[in-house]
Amino acid sequence: PEAHCYLRYNGDIFDYTFSSTQLDFAGDLLEEQEIEPQHIADWKVAYHKTFISNWLVGNPQIQYSPEELWDIREACIMVLS
Repeated sequence: PEAHCYLRYNGDIFDYTFSSTQLDFAGDLLEEQEIEPQHIADWKVAYHKTFISNWLVGNPQIQYSPEELWDIREACIMVLS
């Protein structure tokens, strides 16, 4: 999962993550959280980690700890960057 920050205004989504490309992700959203700008960094990391922990509870066949999955996630992001 990836938490993505965007602006929703009058029902429309505005994504300024990339200057030249607009990604159509609205249909892929699992949930939407309203946050304040100052919460983007810390809140987003905490949200990801909580999601991973909760996901593991429902998937006991996965043999990684939340910390290991976080490290795998971060390594994948580095490779994709």
